[in-house]
Amino acid sequence: MLNLENLRNKKVGILGLGKTGLSVIKAMEQSGALLTCWDDDKEKRDNLSVDGVTVRDLNNKNLIRELDLLIVSPGIPHLYPKPHPVVRQAYELNIRVDNDIGLFFSTHMKDEYETFSKPPKIIAITGSNGKSTATALAGHVFSKVFGNVEIGGNIGKPVLE
Repeated sequence: MLNLENLRNKKVGILGLGKTGLSVIKAMEQSGALLTCWDDDKEKRDNLSVDGVTVRDLNNKNLIRELDLLIVSPGIPHLYPKPHPVVRQAYELNIRVDNDIGLFFSTHMKDEYETFSKPPKIIAITGSNGKSTATALAGHVFSKVFGNVEIGGNIGKPVLE
């Protein structure tokens, strides 16, 4: 479990309600953050069935101005080719913009490391192209060598799970 206690009672916007966005919601609920969620896809907004989570249009500048943090799902452009309008507004208002990977590495489960006989190893694969292939290949090779390997992020489990 990630320790996101530093987000208790912070106003957090979640942009994107796909697989990763839902895992962020779950982690944020456990932290006690105050959530406002949005997805441009009406079907995803309508199908969100998480008690206590507010779905409001984060394109509203008055709403986004209240946020302490904006978490953006993968696939939503934060820089290239141009930022999503919600992300652009957050940048203009000096609101911290992050993603699930950033949250993972900011907490990194340090307290739980004491419970392991050996601390877990983490490999991050980044880049524009080939991440899924490289991740699948690395997961396969490492599972043959080490046995207990999990892959996550763009394939496998979302990193916050």
